[in-house]
Amino acid sequence: MLVNKKHPKQCGLCAWADKITETDMLCYHKGPVQVTAKCRRFRYDPFKRVPPRMPLVKKAQLSPLEAEDAQ
Repeated sequence: MLVNKKHPKQCGLCAWADKITETDMLCYHKGPVQVTAKCRRFRYDPFKRVPPRMPLVKKAQLSPLEAEDAQ
């Protein structure tokens, strides 16, 4: 694990699996599997992780100087 050891060991984040559909992956070792499946050959691929979106900041929360920089 390169970034965070708390990532779930799922085929959706594995370097040995490629996405077929939204719910299915093609594992080089096991064949077609679900995204949530896991096996002992798991290798974390940081490029398959989708980071959470940043929250939007409302203009009312910005100070006048920050509001000018945002425009």
